Amino acid sequence: MSERSASKRSSRVRPISVDTSASQVVGASTQRVALVFSPPVAGTYTVSTEPSVGISGGMVLVAGGAFLTITRELHGDAVEKPWSAIAAGPLTAGVVEVLE
Repeated sequence: MSERSASKRSSRVRPISVDTSASQVVGASTQRVALVFSPPVAGTYTVSTEPSVGISGGMVLVAGGAFLTITRELHGDAVEKPWSAIAAGPLTAGVVEVLE
């Protein structure tokens, strides 16, 4: 990636609230080139491009685990789609959106 293309990118970090009902935590964006979900401080949550995501029906993030990074280069248009999340109990995590 050239320095010039990197300078056209912007990012934002924001908290996401996840609860026992599946809900959208990131909207769709054709400008998005990467998403990074943080593991929770405590508990577990699941993310998916499916709006009706279940507790074990997507990618699971656990306390003390790794960050989940989704990029256009590796995952195609999945990064542009809306993402939903669900947890066994209420928790807060973080997400970084990188836009171009």
